[in-house]
Amino acid sequence: MTEIPAGWYTDPEQAGQLRYWDGLQWTEHRAPEPTTDNVSSGDAMAVVSGAFSMFGANWVQLLIIAALATVFLIGGLILMIIGVAISLDPSLWDIIDRVTSSNYNPEFDPVDKAFEDSIRWTWNGGAVLLLVGYATLIVGMWGGMAAGILHLASVRAGRPRGAVSCFGMMLRRLPRWLGIGLLWGLGSAILLIVPILLYVLAARTTSALFLLLVPATIAAVIFVWPFAQLSGTALVLAPRGTPPFRHVVSLVRVNWSGIAIRCLLINVFLILLQIASNVVGIIPLLGLLAVIPASFFVTSYQIASGVLLYEYAGGSVDPEIPEVNAPSAVGYAGNS
Repeated sequence: MTEIPAGWYTDPEQAGQLRYWDGLQWTEHRAPEPTTDNVSSGDAMAVVSGAFSMFGANWVQLLIIAALATVFLIGGLILMIIGVAISLDPSLWDIIDRVTSSNYNPEFDPVDKAFEDSIRWTWNGGAVLLLVGYATLIVGMWGGMAAGILHLASVRAGRPRGAVSCFGMMLRRLPRWLGIGLLWGLGSAILLIVPILLYVLAARTTSALFLLLVPATIAAVIFVWPFAQLSGTALVLAPRGTPPFRHVVSLVRVNWSGIAIRCLLINVFLILLQIASNVVGIIPLLGLLAVIPASFFVTSYQIASGVLLYEYAGGSVDPEIPEVNAPSAVGYAGNS
């Protein structure tokens, strides 16, 4: 019997997937079949079309990540509700029961007004639960997207990391990301003070200043947008010894126009997808059934396009992100 050499082959169990044959048996290492998209080419639409292809090849792992994120979202909401309930006096349930009654009218009823004035917030264990719940909510909301970025980046590197592994890596790295994100937010807030003061000055002096400020603001937003769009992905993927925003600046400076046009195309498609999702959402019954998968698809597309945009810009990926124990699928030539 002819021995089949070790390598990547078409998965006999899952369509559109490759599976590694170690020479004796199938292993559990799988990777999406390579697509024809080349985001480094001159075709600006490659990022847009490639994002759809990435979703089609990786939706199962992305769905697992979304399910894990949803657990954190629900848990965070429950903790926040319990925290609010414990911290309020009278209890949250008494407040809800009172204010939802048909005859509740604090404007004209002094009893209802007195009840409204009697509501107090007490700093106790409920406040701690509220903070923990909010942190859990952040993990579910932003951490789920970060885990999706990690997974798709490992796929593009040819050594895909599983959904659970990506979620675990996200949890380990999230404190660093949040710290850097807070610093970015503080820096952005400080920078925004200057244009705000200029607009206040224009309102108090002459409208002619607005004729300069409005186009200058639009131009500034257009110029900064590629930096901002790459920053989130760079924060997750850049090697830990590389300052992510400084890395983004170095990438965008050498190819602002190419990155900007791809940012524009990505956002146009995101807007169209969001509009389509909202239209489907207003359809009776069908909308309720479709709104969750539509939101999942839109978010997945946003993640995939961000990863491809970062790849197009030449962004560096932390070598720890690809699964080191997985055989590399890079260079697969269609073994048969």
